[in-house]
Amino acid sequence: MKLRTTLILLFIVVGLGAYVWFVDRGRPSTEERQRVAKRLLKEFDPERVTDIHVKVAQTNAVGERVVTTYHLQRDVTGWRVMAPMNFPANETAVRRMLDLARGIDREAVITGTNYLALDRRGAGLEDPDLVATFVFPATSFTLRVGEEVPGLWSHYVEFEGEDAAYYVPSHFKDNLMLAMDNSERDIRRRRVFSIRDYQVSTLSMESPSQTVELRRSDGVTWKLTQPVADAADDELMGKLLERLEKLEIASFVEQATNFGQPEFTLTVVEGMTSQRLQLGARVRGMYDTEDGPPSEYLARRIEYPQYFTVRRGDIEEFMQPADYYRSKKMILWRDDETPLELRQTVGGTTFTLTYDKGKREWSLAEVASPLVDEVKLDSYVYDWLGLKVTGFVGEAEAQMALSTAWVTVSVRFEEEPQVRVIRLSQPVNGVVYGERSPGVFVTFDEGAVRALVSTSEVRFLREELIGVKADEVREVAFMREGERVELVQRSNVWSVVKGSEVRDTTRDVTTILEAVVPVKVESYVGRAVGEELGRYGLGEGAEEVTITTLSLIH
Repeated sequence: MKLRTTLILLFIVVGLGAYVWFVDRGRPSTEERQRVAKRLLKEFDPERVTDIHVKVAQTNAVGERVVTTYHLQRDVTGWRVMAPMNFPANETAVRRMLDLARGIDREAVITGTNYLALDRRGAGLEDPDLVATFVFPATSFTLRVGEEVPGLWSHYVEFEGEDAAYYVPSHFKDNLMLAMDNSERDIRRRRVFSIRDYQVSTLSMESPSQTVELRRSDGVTWKLTQPVADAADDELMGKLLERLEKLEIASFVEQATNFGQPEFTLTVVEGMTSQRLQLGARVRGMYDTEDGPPSEYLARRIEYPQYFTVRRGDIEEFMQPADYYRSKKMILWRDDETPLELRQTVGGTTFTLTYDKGKREWSLAEVASPLVDEVKLDSYVYDWLGLKVTGFVGEAEAQMALSTAWVTVSVRFEEEPQVRVIRLSQPVNGVVYGERSPGVFVTFDEGAVRALVSTSEVRFLREELIGVKADEVREVAFMREGERVELVQRSNVWSVVKGSEVRDTTRDVTTILEAVVPVKVESYVGRAVGEELGRYGLGEGAEEVTITTLSLIH
């Protein structure tokens, strides 16, 4: 084959390959084309629908035919019911309706002379119970949905302006039968707010007696700005916002003549927008008894004319006094901060606990005892940091108590040059006062503070003096009145060594040791060094016992 012919064939193959890859691969398969061909709405794109108009005709209890016109409109925030009542729409229900409209198949089509012969009045197409119009940016179309097709689970459907009728599965009509009747088909949104809890920046709660405002300063930390400036409880705020995001309408109310004077207004700010809920009178819910208190509030979103009810149990946690939302921590810190040093000073005694990030453990400065328990040190630090505030008080009352200081606690956190300090007063009537931050005065339970105050390292010592197991012991030495006796394990046989004399024993020393080790502390009596040991008979000691394991000597 000539080179020229080979190049031409190669060019054709590459061209066909490119066509298949760039053009034909984007075309639907034969199976897909067949499936689309059966659809009632072949070019229907739910994402391009801007408005939905639905006329629903129903017969009321007295036999009258009542027509309700619904208008749903999409804006930047989502779908909204514009008529017969202005209120946010149930987004899930609207998406379900549009998705079903896109995928509905026609079961049969009537055209030509068959359509001209169709009894349109009998088919319910002249004055249908349902007329739906879907609006797009540049066009729209209207569907008229008639009665059931005799003998089939289908309904007659036609497009306005087209001389054809279709058989369409009956659930298509059910899907378009919008309602505002408090049923599951109600097109109104059940969520009171459209928010994301992590995006909320401000929460304001107004009642006749108080205004409470909270702001999130850095996307994480909440602060109370009214009626006082103080740190808020971040954990509580997180839980409240989760509840607020999921807050549900109990039932819709068409006429709220007994709303009365507003009892409470809740404003949620998210970005540049705010949403406001207003509560009116208390009313009885569906399951309330006559002799019980009303379980719901009449309510409305101020932006809309629609009234509804919300359950008291869902909303009353947002109606608490300001102190409820304030942080209850002794020292203000976030859970993602790492404490590196804690100092506690009582009188002239100061304890300094430091954290070694490499070893991931706490140590007690200037205390070299091998009995210090790192776990107890860790617990002690977080017990102080977790000490709960029991109340908030005025400056005059607190300053009077703080004139006689009792304990000072300071904490240094990683990457934070400023040490956080709180000074605690002497107990006054079972209460300890402190100034947590400038101008913020708090109280603590005296018993809780006393449980943490330490004047020696005794509270940090281990509960086991010798923490070994019997089967780990390889040697026990006794020294009494200058004489040394040893018990030594050799090849699973225990021997008694006294001076130069060595003899095996038939006694099961390991079993005997099980009643002795680990050696527990009944209680620590006090701190004693040097000559002070004589007070406890430990100046010289009546007997010295040394226990040796494979790796340690105790």
